[in-house]
Amino acid sequence: MNRPRSLCLAIAIFAASILPAALWGDPPSRVGRLNLIEGSVSFRPAGTEEWAPATLNYPLGTGDQLWTEAGTRAEAHIGQAAVRLAPETDFSVLFLDDLTVRLQLSQGSLHIRLRSLQPDERFEVDTPDASVFLLQPGSYRIDVQETTDMLVRSGEAELAVEASSVRVLPNQYAMVADAASGSFQLRVAPAADQWEQWCLARDRREDRYASSRHVPHTVVGYEDLDEHGSWLVLPEYGEVWRPHVVRAGWAPYRFGRWAWVQPWGWTWIDEAPWGFAPFHYGRWTCRSGTWFWIPGAIGLRPVYAPALVVFLGGAGWGVSFSLGEGVGWFPLGPREIYIPPYRVSRGYIRNINTTYVKNVDLDRHDVRKERYVNRSVAGAVTVVSRQDFERAQPVSRSAVRLGQADIDKAPVKGMGPSLAPQRESTPGLDAGRPVPRPPEPMPNRRVFTPRSDGRRSETGRQVEPQRQGTIGAPSEAPYRKQSASPPSRALPAPDREGRTKAAAEEQRRAAVEVQRRAAVEQQGQAAAEEQRRAEQQRSRGPMVQPDTGRRGKQPQKNAPVRKKRKLILGPNGWEWVWIEEEDTGGN
Repeated sequence: MNRPRSLCLAIAIFAASILPAALWGDPPSRVGRLNLIEGSVSFRPAGTEEWAPATLNYPLGTGDQLWTEAGTRAEAHIGQAAVRLAPETDFSVLFLDDLTVRLQLSQGSLHIRLRSLQPDERFEVDTPDASVFLLQPGSYRIDVQETTDMLVRSGEAELAVEASSVRVLPNQYAMVADAASGSFQLRVAPAADQWEQWCLARDRREDRYASSRHVPHTVVGYEDLDEHGSWLVLPEYGEVWRPHVVRAGWAPYRFGRWAWVQPWGWTWIDEAPWGFAPFHYGRWTCRSGTWFWIPGAIGLRPVYAPALVVFLGGAGWGVSFSLGEGVGWFPLGPREIYIPPYRVSRGYIRNINTTYVKNVDLDRHDVRKERYVNRSVAGAVTVVSRQDFERAQPVSRSAVRLGQADIDKAPVKGMGPSLAPQRESTPGLDAGRPVPRPPEPMPNRRVFTPRSDGRRSETGRQVEPQRQGTIGAPSEAPYRKQSASPPSRALPAPDREGRTKAAAEEQRRAAVEVQRRAAVEQQGQAAAEEQRRAEQQRSRGPMVQPDTGRRGKQPQKNAPVRKKRKLILGPNGWEWVWIEEEDTGGN
């Protein structure tokens, strides 16, 4: 290689190592997970208009949509939140990355338990006529029928429309009374109904999880490990997890299916109720025929992976066992480096391995020449035909067991197969039966569309000047929304005057506090005046003329009448009124 070409190559490698991840189009480090399905739940993956039956453990990301039929409930974990869907709920993930969770509720009810919210994170729920911003960890409910209403059991939220917004505090209920004028109704939250009681019971169940002491809360799917396995310590790896019950012939990545999920590509969908965290984070090791999952270091933030496996295959290898072209794989072992098969930056590769590998040396790593420990474990390799793989067929029904000699002949293909997705690569799209889907939006319903400046305006109508709501001390500057396609690393959005979100919120808090103190002071003055007059009346005693030893002026029959102001409690609060009383000539 000549000197100029080698110099250009060196510069390119150096630039690739320092360029921001966003320029390389790195996928987000976190996803959502559909972890509970009770009844008929429909799913529309991003980038398609087709609906399919929802699949347990399916990863949720930007553009995915769910619909629950009558009598159906569902639960998903997205970021640091548990999101529960009531019957007849139309729910979408508008945007999800490392800093932003933006959901959409078009119809029905959501219950959200937000366990953590970092200062630079944003959690938003959009409805047809409003936006809800969750400002603190807590328990929230949002309903969309004719309009948007919400309640806060704990935490703090902001309910915003185009004209204004209102803060909703613990044990408060808020409803959009008129989105056009920016008015709200605010009152004490009602008691929990049957569906919300079920949600709160699910919250209490998660509060008791011991797995949170062994893995970070950012590991999606840890909440199901306690019920289905146990924790123990292996001296060379530290804390590990072992499933309680598995099928005969079980091995990691055998009982489930492969699906094509953007932007990662081929993704493992396990069928076990606990089958998410152990297949998208960590590594597997086998001891005396028993498999153990190694979660990795707890102090580091893990990065989601579609599947942590090594693929085997090739046309020549497939013919040897009469399947045509075969596809095989086995789980990555301890301290083995994962090289994503999708386009990412070098920084992303380091981040996705740092939790499990101390020294990530990419310059000396060659996937095809590595000696993988689990390749030689009896029963660790799973093989299916290419057709079954591409059509998202259940692996356990079509898997072929091979001898170790055949496995040793198979060439390593890398961390992903070189197979193009088919229509059937999304589970359920080839079901051949109609799938329930949400009703079309009502034609007379108010619809808002995002503007280029991040504000929401009603379609076909000029944005009105900003005004305050009528109830609940609304903010003088509502929280401004992001555009429809926010950047992958969202920054705190400044409001109209260029103030940061934190400064605007502080000013709104001060305004609310001033109004609250003024109201309290006015009520206190009115009560004090009423008490003073009552004490004065009691001190006068019976209405008789006292005998002072001298004659006072006697009342006259036709004495003049004088008017006097008095503070009374009326239907609209304390108010001054004029009353008439006879002038007896006294003071």
